[in-house]
Amino acid sequence: VSVIETLVRLGSTAIDTPNDDGCTPMFMAVQKGHDSSMETLVRLGSKAVDTPDNDGLTPMLMAAKNGHISVIETLIQLGSTAIDTPSKYKETPMYVAAKNGRASVIRTLVRLGSTTIDTPNKYGCTPMIVAAMRGHVSVIETLVRLGSAAIDTPNIRGITPICIAAALGHVSMVETLVRLGSTAIDICTDYEWTPMYVAALNGRVPIIETLIRLGSASIDTPDTTGRTPMIMAAMYGHDLV
Repeated sequence: VSVIETLVRLGSTAIDTPNDDGCTPMFMAVQKGHDSSMETLVRLGSKAVDTPDNDGLTPMLMAAKNGHISVIETLIQLGSTAIDTPSKYKETPMYVAAKNGRASVIRTLVRLGSTTIDTPNKYGCTPMIVAAMRGHVSVIETLVRLGSAAIDTPNIRGITPICIAAALGHVSMVETLVRLGSTAIDICTDYEWTPMYVAALNGRVPIIETLIRLGSASIDTPDTTGRTPMIMAAMYGHDLV
């Protein structure tokens, strides 16, 4: 007999009572990856399979964040309808999985019916962009393989996946995006910042070399104020660029 069962048998009515952070027993079981506790809670009357915490995170979002595939499957079996329910920042379980490098979770979500493979958050960042930002190459490959059409889709500031990867120095990510079909190697942001420009701005020598090798023609392309990559390198003291 489990502790949960014993508590209920002895009179506890706190099966769905949250702590000060809004986390219910169900939420905590999900966070820690305890499938059997989730099943026990529902069997004994819990209705909190989709109840969010105070930050708006549902159990499904927490499972996606932590990479608990069996927990996601159990949530669906127990009646969860939150497979595509976003947080208050409009981050879906798919987005959260991409953000945290959970390629296997992305595959699981799609298999279980998720339709948010390209759904952006409140800032217009798609799962593709956040994966590029974090350097999660396997996630990018998985998204494309599962049908993502957002390989060059910008956020609300016009920043594409390859542009953010260039800015942050993710060489393998830039190479992967081009290999998988990106044609945004010289595409500008809203400020006319190309991947080459942001690489120079941030002192990313390997990225500059990689962009040239991959066919970039924007080595001297200026922004809206006429500043070239050379000017930005000089301005910020990147004498190695």
